Amino acid sequence: MKLKLLFILSLFFFVSINAQEYIFGKVISEENIEMPDVTVINIRTDERVETNRDGHFMISGRQGDNLRFIKIGYDRVNASVTKENIASPINIKLTRSAQLIDEVEIKKALTGDLKIDTKTLNPPRKVEKLKKIWRFT
Repeated sequence: MKLKLLFILSLFFFVSINAQEYIFGKVISEENIEMPDVTVINIRTDERVETNRDGHFMISGRQGDNLRFIKIGYDRVNASVTKENIASPINIKLTRSAQLIDEVEIKKALTGDLKIDTKTLNPPRKVEKLKKIWRFT
């Protein structure tokens, strides 16, 4: 009887030590707008969830876990789970990442006026004469 009682108590102790808790939170943008479809990853367990349309998420974890928040077009954010985060929700703010755009080349367009277009598209006669002289020397 004592052996069974000891076994049951040790089982409860083991379960309580290794019990997973749920971490709740909300993800917002820098404009304080709820962010849907943000991927939340628990680095230790590799569990992945996505935020709902209101920016809320729920993921299993425990104290000391690292959570990573990823969304295309935004900087990646890492957050560490503390005792306070387990008792109350985590609020995460994502900031937009800087994106480089392709270089733009501006060309002069045709105007439809033949006099103006020939001046911009054809080099001057003096330049043509100089090019001919330099070719022969």
